[in-house]
Amino acid sequence: MDCHTEKRGGEWIDSPDHSVCLQCHEFQTNGFLARVLGMRLAQDMTPMQPHMARLSFKEAASHKELTCNACHSAHDYDTQVAAVQSCLTCHDDSHSLAFVNSPHYDAWFNARTTGNIESGVSCATCHMQR
Repeated sequence: MDCHTEKRGGEWIDSPDHSVCLQCHEFQTNGFLARVLGMRLAQDMTPMQPHMARLSFKEAASHKELTCNACHSAHDYDTQVAAVQSCLTCHDDSHSLAFVNSPHYDAWFNARTTGNIESGVSCATCHMQR
């Protein structure tokens, strides 16, 4: 209810935008808005879409709107899935595709398996720094 109703009047909002995320996740939302994926939203423009980028993206993702919910669902989020699998859902360039066969991926996978998340290296480690 907190995400789908307006503070004043209580009107239901079917698809709340990133401003709702700011209410509880200010640090993360501001980090997203400061990076390539969120830069259009930060300028009050429509969300970035993969077909607007210079990198190669998967055809099925070309018109996906890149918002907070593009990488993780607001209702069932998993930041570890968002840190790699969500990236590979859209990215189709050689750098991104090579990650799965790299020592970085092995370290990240092992860190997830052992529960020592901080020792792993994901796409987000370098491209979505905290």
